[in-house]
Amino acid sequence: MKEIWNKLKKQSFLWGVTILTGVVTTFSQYIADNIKSGIDKSQLRNQYFNVIAGDLSKFNFDAESVYNAYFESERNKGIGVEYITKLVNDYNADLGNLRSREYLFRAQINKGWGKKFIFFNTHKVSDFDELYFSIRQLDSTIHLTNPIALNIVIDQSKTYQLTHCDSTTLIKILPGIKKNLDEVSLRTNILLHDLY
Repeated sequence: MKEIWNKLKKQSFLWGVTILTGVVTTFSQYIADNIKSGIDKSQLRNQYFNVIAGDLSKFNFDAESVYNAYFESERNKGIGVEYITKLVNDYNADLGNLRSREYLFRAQINKGWGKKFIFFNTHKVSDFDELYFSIRQLDSTIHLTNPIALNIVIDQSKTYQLTHCDSTTLIKILPGIKKNLDEVSLRTNILLHDLY
């Protein structure tokens, strides 16, 4: 009886090892595919983050440069025409880039950060929507300076001297631009923190 028991133990161990090897072999491709999929998704998420963060950083920098240029021009009662033209063109290009990629970025956030964590994903999309709302508000406020920009373009001199009307307009507009600029900066930081 003891001999039969020992043979059964040896056979059980051998069968256990064989079954375990079979299970690992059968599911090894599935396990490897899941690991590869996770790595690919992580790389995509990193790529998406870099693109979104780069575009938002450039926009924030150029928007702040436009604000600073108008702020300094109000203080000095004059502004370099080429300088402000370049800043405004850069700002408009960045804004156009962000607005044209809005749905792409939203899709990247949905895809890159997945639907498994619905609560967190919804939160990130909400942060994204709040950021874009802030960007639109900032742009609307900056566009209040268009009459001044038109005067600068029409003047055609190297340095445009602000008129009393231009100066009064800037004094009224600049606090709103600064407030909206701070909001965009805050929303950008929140979104990028959540995505990272």
